[in-house]
Amino acid sequence: MKTVTKNGWEVSSLLVAIQLSFECKFYNSPFNSMVPERFKKMRVEGEFFDLVFNPFVGAASYSFSLGEGIRLEIKKFRSAVKLLDLLSKSDKKITVELIIDGFPKLEFGIGWNDRKFDFSSELKALDSAVRLLTKFDVVDHVDISFDEISTYGTQICQLEEILMSSPTLFKVEFGVEGEGYNSSKETACIFLVTTPIGSHIFGVILVITGNVEEIEGDRFRLLTSEVIVEQKIVSERDEPISNHDLVAAIETIEAKYDKNFSVVTMLDKSSSKQK
Repeated sequence: MKTVTKNGWEVSSLLVAIQLSFECKFYNSPFNSMVPERFKKMRVEGEFFDLVFNPFVGAASYSFSLGEGIRLEIKKFRSAVKLLDLLSKSDKKITVELIIDGFPKLEFGIGWNDRKFDFSSELKALDSAVRLLTKFDVVDHVDISFDEISTYGTQICQLEEILMSSPTLFKVEFGVEGEGYNSSKETACIFLVTTPIGSHIFGVILVITGNVEEIEGDRFRLLTSEVIVEQKIVSERDEPISNHDLVAAIETIEAKYDKNFSVVTMLDKSSSKQK
């Protein structure tokens, strides 16, 4: 453990299973100098865990929590869930070494014994979320809670899949009402796809182009030839992009494709908004 002083606190980095690192605070009671070694206690407090230990007798107690009220930056949250997943899946206790300058090395085991939890879906969504931050060139602080990743995990994974998938995997069917749609021209279908990722909303305005075949009266299937991400959107959940600005962006894209394509906008612009 490496310790530095910051704003009066001792801020430490606790390494678990080599690859996982967490910032934490180290507390050493002034009374430790007055009592026998067997009674000395120290504490390491992290954002989602609490560890009380005696380095002289190798005793330690700990607790973990990612429940209500716990919010972490996404990469930190992913590391935290990886740790809990590792603890849950291991058949044996995991050995942890705690090294603090001036104290003997403390080695102890942690584990949940018969309590098994499956964090695979949350980890998959968190991996997608971290990659989306890179794809959207986001440098702002984005934090998330366990409830948010559980609730919106599927949507987060779907947004990443949209950005990564081959055009042949996109299946689009639509219906038209009234006059004006020319099915003999190549069609451009415009979509707005959004998902909350913790404290922010991520989205794309997507254009899928191709020829169409008629399924039945006034219903068509798009034979996808190209998928274009026309615009990426990122906003804070507390300050979403206004409906007026979204509609203006979509209408600009409609005008771009209108000359060479039959344009079909796959949302109601009167009520389109980020969710």
